[in-house]
Amino acid sequence: METPATQKLITGGNMESKNGYRFEHGGKIRLAIIFPLIILIFFQVGCWGFFGREDGPKVCRDFFSKSRTDKEFLNHSLEDQFEIHKCSLQHIPGIGREGVMSEGGEKIVPFLVEKLNGKYKSQYEKDLTVYATAEVFSSLSIKGYLHKRGRIVDLLERKVRLIEDGIWRDRAMDDLRTIKEELNR
Repeated sequence: METPATQKLITGGNMESKNGYRFEHGGKIRLAIIFPLIILIFFQVGCWGFFGREDGPKVCRDFFSKSRTDKEFLNHSLEDQFEIHKCSLQHIPGIGREGVMSEGGEKIVPFLVEKLNGKYKSQYEKDLTVYATAEVFSSLSIKGYLHKRGRIVDLLERKVRLIEDGIWRDRAMDDLRTIKEELNR
């Protein structure tokens, strides 16, 4: 017959009671590892979209603290729409506002070209702006608003090649391929 100490050594601290319930004694160690990881992930992923961050443009904080509907988005100025779109790409990857923003059609093209040629505070801001612009141009091309706009596509391609962030550059290059495919239809 095994003693409780021997049984604990054999089972690794996991024991069953007489009525079949299983008890695990390694919980404190697992909790000591898992709990900090959960906290780290919670803050890294960013509760930004849910609770609002203190940094970032005020228009983004205001927009994301509310219902975030497309109608509400379109009520903002084009400049604010673009800022919200950039915030979406930055904090909620894969969920931009390019589709809604491109509903403005050809009239937003000069604004986007201006953004591509603008001055930037940092390389990060430049990369984000060019990527966000490529996303909107891609959506515009799918909707048929970029036909006969080859010079704009050339400008966009030059700017996309200068993006230093590898992920944003790859995504912008995908957008560029979409644009070129749509122009060749």
